[in-house]
Amino acid sequence: MTIYNVSNASELSAAISSAQGGDTIKLASGNYGALNLSKQFSDTVTITSADPSNPASFSSVQVNNAENVTFDNLKFDYTYKNGDPDYLQAFAINGSSLITVQNTQILGDDDNTGYGTAWGLTVINSDNVNVLNNEVSNWHRGVKILQSTDVKVVGNDVHSISGDGMNFADVQRVLIEDNYIHDFDSDPASPFHKDMIQFWTTGTDSPSTDIVIRGNTLDIGSGAWTQSIFMRNELVDQGQAGANMYYKNILIEDNTIYNAHVHGITVGETTNLAIRNNTILQADGDMSNGNNTGRSGSIMTPRIIVSDNAKQVTIEDNITYEVGGYNGQSGWNVNDNVIVQYTNPGASNYVGNLLESTAGLQGGGAHSATGVTGGIIDTLNAGAAKVQPEYQGGGSSGGGQTGGGDQTGGDDQSGGGDQSGGGDQSGGGDQSGGGDQSGGGDQSGGGDQSSGGNQSGGGDQSGGGDQSGGENQSGGNETDETDETPVVQAKYVLDMDQLARNKWALQDDAAVNNGAVQMDGYKDHVYLGRLEEFENSGKIAFSVTYNQADSDGGSQRLVWNHMKFGVTLKDGDLSVHVANEERPFWEGFQIKGLGLDDHEDHNIVVLADQDTDQLKVYVDGELVLDQNDVDLNFVGAGGGEWGWSLGTAWDSFFEGEVSDFRIGTDFDMVEDETGSGDQTGGGDETGSGDQTGGGDETGGGDQTDDDEGEDDGPNFPDEGDPVVADGIVVDDHVIDFGSLIGDDYALGDDAKVIGNGEGVRLDGDRDSVYLGRLEEFEDTDQLTFAVEYNRNSVDGDTERLVWNHMKFGVALEGDGLRIHVANEDRPFWEGFKVDNLGLDDTDSHQIVVMADADADLLQVFVDEQLVLERADLDLEFVGAGGGEWGWSLGTEWDRHFDGDVTQFALEADAQFIDTTVPEPELLG
Repeated sequence: MTIYNVSNASELSAAISSAQGGDTIKLASGNYGALNLSKQFSDTVTITSADPSNPASFSSVQVNNAENVTFDNLKFDYTYKNGDPDYLQAFAINGSSLITVQNTQILGDDDNTGYGTAWGLTVINSDNVNVLNNEVSNWHRGVKILQSTDVKVVGNDVHSISGDGMNFADVQRVLIEDNYIHDFDSDPASPFHKDMIQFWTTGTDSPSTDIVIRGNTLDIGSGAWTQSIFMRNELVDQGQAGANMYYKNILIEDNTIYNAHVHGITVGETTNLAIRNNTILQADGDMSNGNNTGRSGSIMTPRIIVSDNAKQVTIEDNITYEVGGYNGQSGWNVNDNVIVQYTNPGASNYVGNLLESTAGLQGGGAHSATGVTGGIIDTLNAGAAKVQPEYQGGGSSGGGQTGGGDQTGGDDQSGGGDQSGGGDQSGGGDQSGGGDQSGGGDQSGGGDQSSGGNQSGGGDQSGGGDQSGGENQSGGNETDETDETPVVQAKYVLDMDQLARNKWALQDDAAVNNGAVQMDGYKDHVYLGRLEEFENSGKIAFSVTYNQADSDGGSQRLVWNHMKFGVTLKDGDLSVHVANEERPFWEGFQIKGLGLDDHEDHNIVVLADQDTDQLKVYVDGELVLDQNDVDLNFVGAGGGEWGWSLGTAWDSFFEGEVSDFRIGTDFDMVEDETGSGDQTGGGDETGSGDQTGGGDETGGGDQTDDDEGEDDGPNFPDEGDPVVADGIVVDDHVIDFGSLIGDDYALGDDAKVIGNGEGVRLDGDRDSVYLGRLEEFEDTDQLTFAVEYNRNSVDGDTERLVWNHMKFGVALEGDGLRIHVANEDRPFWEGFKVDNLGLDDTDSHQIVVMADADADLLQVFVDEQLVLERADLDLEFVGAGGGEWGWSLGTEWDRHFDGDVTQFALEADAQFIDTTVPEPELLG
């Protein structure tokens, strides 16, 4: 990697011409004028400021047909010139791919009327674009994204806008998360209707699909009223288009809206829409603002409005004045919304009785609200997280802050995760919020700090055991003969004396006292820099010694490196986050029952080896997690490389002190078994069941000694004759594929019926077959379903074969499968993995799933062999999911199936097998 240090526009041009993938161009402070960039790099080239506190500035940036460019810690500063139209694109990305704009001030200017003009950041006909953690202010339209795919708009602070905050049209797979959109400044005489987040279809020939709008704060503040989230579908509601132009797969959740216009969340004609856990409250703002004066009545009260022609709609657990559009339509689920009213204190659901105080909704400035403990908001867990009584968040200002950092941008984004429609909506995506970074880039305090010597907290630390950070340690106090923390040679040791002098690293009120960093639980954190020497290492060990001052039930992030590593504390339990290919980063690997909420000193050591896919975690010298069945992927994970921090800048704040932190790469894994802790994150994958071929269990490593480890499921024989299914008849409902011929609603994308109804064919690119809710099976305690299929190709990716959101699912994975059944003991998305089934071929196979919610018994058969049996789970599939998305073959959302399905049938019964009789008749 080459670093180019430049100080003027000509040097910058030369550096861009010479740069290769992986290089960094650091700009000295100053104005570099207009930049036109049209170069495709093989890997990311970063253009950043040498001094983040005094960033380099551009008056215009035009990125055309470029690839792999990141703009970081810069200032995009437009100056209005007479004659500039309000649609001028000052900073634009066109026809490009893999472009990131992050930690940058995107500053507009007033026109002759004194209000913001031009468009701030425009993205057109591009893909894989990230707009992360920027400040966007004083524009006519802040961010405008058209005809683009795989876009993340996360953690931005958008304010002082005269028109629209964010515009989207004809976009696919877009994540809009944790943005703070507020305080619009518009001409009261202007007829332009203002929107904070707006979608439209006018002038397009493709609808926007696969959209997630989550965790944003939209606040009128002291500014002008606006429409908040407005997604009218003009082409459809004006009769110019039909179902082909419906929005599709839209998830709007956990947003907090304080505004003074009827359109709080308005959505036009859509297929597969979920609006849930949003808070929508009236806040009039500063009534001296010319836009707000003279307005009164219901036009000022925001609510949820959905086109009554929308299909597959869920509206649940919101706080709002009204839900409009629902008239009892089939396929709509409207449940558990808290419908507030503002006029009668003596009547039910008066807003003043539901909130701790209404003062946070009055006047100008940032608004806030908190539900009454034990009230309906609390008991229903309704509305966004920020209104819950137990919320320990970052104040009323909400969303992204300039220079922040821990974006969801790398993980479960729309298009890669489980979003509304195609999959598992049980918290998919990295919902952890904004940022663990106060500015990004390297700084004093990052990199290799003085690493020698015995630092405070090093050596034999409280809690015993050799810590991973210890320099040249070889002994130490062991808490158990089987639990010995491996020796790690520390390459980086946090120098508290140097840190105490580094005010840039110590954020908010964080301070060094008595050899430890102290954080007060509200936005304090310590930014340690990227520590680039570790970014390309396939082996990482880090150690942290801490004392938690307050453990009130909320999550607290102790260590964070966005999309790579993290340590979260909650209720005495621990979650360790490591980037991997199989589960969302935000969820982490959970270890329960550790008793860490005792306000004592503790040491946590995390060892990860990407080459061997081993992850071990030690607490006070005792092994509490030994994970070896996930594909670790932390080298370069996250792309933006936000860097390491103690505590976070964004929510989940840590309260307490950290006395030691260190990182190393030289260690050997100790081969021992988990010492304690109730592991829920990895646990027993297959857990039980006789696998085809017999032998070891999948998911728990190769255990050959009955005395090793703990089995949290029933015991089944490891060898011997296979148990085969017999006498299972599945014929209550057999899908007639011939009836689907010409059914464009059921046949998603390019899915088609084979012949006259011999089956359906899906091409592996967004094809799916929607079979409907099949309501006769929704309330049965026993259910059996069977599917026959063959794959057209096998590329190693996970493919969802059968899906019923939050109830049942069958996914093909490698040479095995993953069975998903709603239960109370493990996340739905995780399912139960069964390997070594020989399913990585193009032959015809049959899968039968039987489940009994009363007996809590699950059996799965593949080609007449029992491959999975679980009797240790609390199954909860009756009515599970609430939204009742219904059954589909394949999914509309990622993990697409490529092949033919030749039979699918359901039975409201479960004939469990316990004998060895061959040749069953599985399908009727």
